[in-house]
Amino acid sequence: MENIRVPPLKVVFVTHFILTTWAMLTSWVPMAYIYYNGFLLACILWSLINTEASDPVLLSLMLNVISIVMDIVVLATSYPYQKVAFLQSSVAGLFRFSAVMCCVNLLLRPVTSIVMYRVMQARSAEYSSFTQYGGGFSGHGETYENIDQPVPTAPAVANSDFVDASPSKAAYQSP
Repeated sequence: MENIRVPPLKVVFVTHFILTTWAMLTSWVPMAYIYYNGFLLACILWSLINTEASDPVLLSLMLNVISIVMDIVVLATSYPYQKVAFLQSSVAGLFRFSAVMCCVNLLLRPVTSIVMYRVMQARSAEYSSFTQYGGGFSGHGETYENIDQPVPTAPAVANSDFVDASPSKAAYQSP
């Protein structure tokens, strides 16, 4: 990963990786938490590897925003509040630590979403001058230009060597 020159996404990846790993230290975390965070980390890794496209960053951003709601649901429905009170102090401390790391991960998601949005904007701005069929990314109504056809560099000059091939008016007169 040393050849990858995208420091903000590296920080986002490492932060979510560490906090997700610490949140999964105990068994109270459901499998859904593991799946959606695994997909998020895979998309961020894809964004790190594919530094030219903005689509991986967009997908990571969408998953990160959706994960905010999912983290709230996981914390509200899965954390065993009553069970922790009856556990030994070391195990209860581990349960609390993993829940705190899940909360910290949840609190950092809006910040990392802003970082991902800025990276996505920077990547899509690099390619905003390209045109597509019927218009470019910038929306200025550029049209598609066929690159196979040569572009005339100077206006055509009338050449006296060529005969006017257009039909004359005399040809259309009736006898």
